[in-house]
Amino acid sequence: ALTGVLPNEEGLEEPEHGKTNIAISGLYGIGVLFALLSILVVGVMSRRKPKEPAESEGEEEKGPRHLVIGLNACSMTFAWCVLWSTRWLCFNIRELNVESIMGRVVMALLLSGVSCLAVFGLDTVDDQLKKTGDADAAPQAIKMLVNALGILIGFSWEHAFDGGVAAVASTTAHPATVKFFLGLAICVLMTPMWRRHILEKEMAYSRLNDLREAKRKSRRSISDAEDEALKKMTAA
Repeated sequence: ALTGVLPNEEGLEEPEHGKTNIAISGLYGIGVLFALLSILVVGVMSRRKPKEPAESEGEEEKGPRHLVIGLNACSMTFAWCVLWSTRWLCFNIRELNVESIMGRVVMALLLSGVSCLAVFGLDTVDDQLKKTGDADAAPQAIKMLVNALGILIGFSWEHAFDGGVAAVASTTAHPATVKFFLGLAICVLMTPMWRRHILEKEMAYSRLNDLREAKRKSRRSISDAEDEALKKMTAA
């Protein structure tokens, strides 16, 4: 809709042409729109009243699950929009040569650097909100934005990796088969290391964060109860 050209199954235009500033700005704008929509979904989730626990441990409420799915979809759409609008922007800068492998790596480095700076900024804002004890929705929205930026970093490096695999496979007689087995080999080599060094730490951090959040809410409820009791004693 923005360019009037339908890309192939990999999202690439063959041959690729430069995009107008209006198209690039429009795709960036769509990404920002989905980020704002994600913040809105977080606000809706934070305002939902807790219901009675499910009868069985495997049972979950359909409402929250739909909201979580929508939140993840918005975050991924934001990441895809920013990734491809940045590619369009870099394509117009001929010095970057984004069609080459090195150009894709440079683009991934640029996105990673900007995303890391944004994460540090959001983390600072989150620390300030925790000190002031503001509403729970704001920290949750910040966490969602950080997750979306993490997805963007992952997509940018996957984009560079895909270009490298395609370049190697194109030099063989059966590029599709070689590309498949190269991807399979990387998966077999990387999955155990990801599980050992990343997944376990992420699960431990998630449990620790849940415990900290529960303690913070418990302190707040105790403080509110004490204030209410003090008001009643003063009124009496």
